[in-house]
Amino acid sequence: MPPDRLRRRDLAIVALFACLIFIPFYGMPYHIDEPIFLRFAQAINAFPSRPFNAPLRGNSSLALWQVNDGCPLSFDLIALALKATGGAERLMRLFFLPLDLIAAIGLYLIAGRFLKRPLWPTLVVMATPAYFLNMGHLMGEKFAAAFGFIGLYTLIVGIDEDKPLWFWLSALLISATILAKVSICFLLLPCLAYCAARGLSTRRIAAYLAVVSVFPLGYLVYYTAAYGSMIPFIVYSSKHSAVLNPGYRIAKIRSFLAFIGGCGIVTAFWPFAASPPRRRELGALAAAALVLYCPLFDYGRPVRLLDRALGAALAAGALWGLWNLLKARQSRAWSLWTGWILGGAVVMLGLWMMSARMILFLLPPLIFAAAEALEPRWEPARLARFYALSLALVLVVSVPLALVDYHYACVQRDVAALVKTDYAKPGRRIWTTGSWGFQYYMEEIGARDIDFAAGSWSQVRPGDVAVVSWVNSGAEPAPRSLRAKYAVLAIKEPIPLRLFGRRDLGIQAGFYSSGWGFLPYTFSALPLDRFLIIEVPKTAAEQPRAL
Repeated sequence: MPPDRLRRRDLAIVALFACLIFIPFYGMPYHIDEPIFLRFAQAINAFPSRPFNAPLRGNSSLALWQVNDGCPLSFDLIALALKATGGAERLMRLFFLPLDLIAAIGLYLIAGRFLKRPLWPTLVVMATPAYFLNMGHLMGEKFAAAFGFIGLYTLIVGIDEDKPLWFWLSALLISATILAKVSICFLLLPCLAYCAARGLSTRRIAAYLAVVSVFPLGYLVYYTAAYGSMIPFIVYSSKHSAVLNPGYRIAKIRSFLAFIGGCGIVTAFWPFAASPPRRRELGALAAAALVLYCPLFDYGRPVRLLDRALGAALAAGALWGLWNLLKARQSRAWSLWTGWILGGAVVMLGLWMMSARMILFLLPPLIFAAAEALEPRWEPARLARFYALSLALVLVVSVPLALVDYHYACVQRDVAALVKTDYAKPGRRIWTTGSWGFQYYMEEIGARDIDFAAGSWSQVRPGDVAVVSWVNSGAEPAPRSLRAKYAVLAIKEPIPLRLFGRRDLGIQAGFYSSGWGFLPYTFSALPLDRFLIIEVPKTAAEQPRAL
């Protein structure tokens, strides 16, 4: 098949695959931090001159500017979508499907510059749990991926083919990436590393950096002048004293390595196929992983043996992959891959928590670098079989995880609907301590957030109802002295995979935040969540009891 026709065929397959992995999220309720992005977008539409002075939620004592982590372009794009669609979940997700296609095509085009057979590795990246689950969300990572991957590709073309227009277009796209999600600023480092490796002059590199910086710096100046804050550029970890604890630093490294191995799956075994370790190297890897996940470095909570073993296995693969990448200097893409990985590692280890939606940005260089090492080792037929089996294995993990995640998102909306039907009465106030989609749908039925900066549980009065999530809540629990009627709603899930764990029970699953555990997911039959429904009687005659 002629190269041009083969490339068009591959691009069509990549676009079709992007549509296929979009389908599970088409009807998904708003989930995780999507409501926060929606709240910013709603404020932009309602108060265009000073949107971030609006409260975080209806009765919150926090304003939006106090929790803004720097996604202005994402907020603006979602605000535009709200105007166009009215905010319906299905229409909002469909509105941004073109960005999924752009991100997928960008990945393929990057791979195509360095790999002889870029299709399979691109599909594998897209099938990984981190990409599969997170690219369906209306959050900053979706926008950053679309702008960032295309931005990297246009830079490569601009330098390798001496196309100045493409070079400067790349600067604008990387600038848009930073405006879409400030923590993805590390994609600038592989750009600069590739420029230096290709022999660009210092003056031209400085000009590129200036073009990239002009819009983010302009936004920073505007934001600081308008709100007296540089919150978009303050790393979350500065707010948490735990980062000063040596045990916390070890926990971060644990999470980083386990997330790399688990969020990519092939990132845990492709490095061994691409460069089989010697017996001594294998022993050193095993020893390092076992020491890192030994009980000595547990951060104040129990850890199941299953999770400890899984973490060590995933970390060993991640360590070997990182080591192979750093020593593969003969690769034409070495500066790009290493700059990409090192920049991401610095930013992610600096953040106060690890999350799969950040790790997804490290999967392309790791997977493409492993594929680059595999190509000269194996004949095409064997390599194609290996790629096909790898893709099938990744989907065997990602699809069930996506189903579990979809079910959990639906549950949070359904519980809110149940509370409205069974507990909402005229004159009765409903309270919640949940966050994410649960909070969004509870607020839709008129519930208020228990504001722990303004009275905490003392806000709950006789006659009120409060709904507390077992998993989806970072707030303090109801005081044991609270005399009320209690009902527990346990949500069962037949698929024994969990993206949220219970660290107090030793279950280390924290796909959206390593605060739940050092693994992105794990095996467990525990309920997805339990909702505690608390009815505070109006009078003592209703015989309340303490918890």
